[in-house]
Amino acid sequence: MSVYLDKVKRIINNFEGDDRNSLVSHCILVSRDVLLDDREVKRAKLDVVTDLYSIIVDDADALLDEVLSHKILQVRALILDLVDNDYSVDYEDVGMPERWIRKIVEDTRDTFDFESEFGMKALLMYNKKLLDEFCAIFVSTNKKFGSNGNQLLLNFYYYKKEIGTKACEASKDTNDDFEEFFNTIKQSFRSDMYKTVEELEEILREQ
Repeated sequence: MSVYLDKVKRIINNFEGDDRNSLVSHCILVSRDVLLDDREVKRAKLDVVTDLYSIIVDDADALLDEVLSHKILQVRALILDLVDNDYSVDYEDVGMPERWIRKIVEDTRDTFDFESEFGMKALLMYNKKLLDEFCAIFVSTNKKFGSNGNQLLLNFYYYKKEIGTKACEASKDTNDDFEEFFNTIKQSFRSDMYKTVEELEEILREQ
């Protein structure tokens, strides 16, 4: 727990009833303004949420959800800024994982503490939101993937290999989320031209 929030907790614990509730509400309000400002959601902000769990247990999950949704908006902006590939066309070559997915993997490692219970809880929530956002950005009923969609498939498989495997080990639901996600991606190809897991593994080994 940070020194600042340790002091806040000790102050709050000196009050009861409506006075205590008012202090807690003020703490949430001030913290929320900081957590949802324009700065990136990184480890430091999640550390604040971790501290708040010891003060506002009942509302902490809702606050964490809001912070992670804010981070997803930031990730969406990153994707839209960096993606310059047309996955609907037919190209035979599939290269290395693209820059935008590598940045997401790096950012995820930097943001979440994989060794703590709270860190994994936050990662599981974030992962579900991220898979939904991937679908919202890339999947369209009007524009199916061509063979170049395999580059996108490789990007997602790379994310699962680097980050998702850890999440899947922690939660069966996350494993189901990935299975459903990849089924959605494969169904979005114009035909059964998507590469198998074995083929994607081979491409990554050759990097």
